[in-house]
Amino acid sequence: MVTFPDTEFQRPATGDAWTSLSRGLHSTIQNGLLLVHCWGGLGRSGMIAARLLVERGMEAQSAIAIVRAARPDAIEMEAQEKWVAGPSGPHVRGQAQ
Repeated sequence: MVTFPDTEFQRPATGDAWTSLSRGLHSTIQNGLLLVHCWGGLGRSGMIAARLLVERGMEAQSAIAIVRAARPDAIEMEAQEKWVAGPSGPHVRGQAQ
């Protein structure tokens, strides 16, 4: 089990902490299943799941749509959507899913 401290309704900081965690999560995905969860199971967990999909080559809008199809209302805040897309990714809130 791995924990990644984060604040509810916010996006995690980027940098070394995320880079290290991301590498480990991608390694886990390669070896089998990965469970991502936060207290409510919407904002933070959805954001992490979508970001991992983006890091594996998916467009941010598609990754968010897939996560929301599995968990309606996931990725609750605009800042979280922007974090999923990365520093230069497109803004996706309000676009057709």
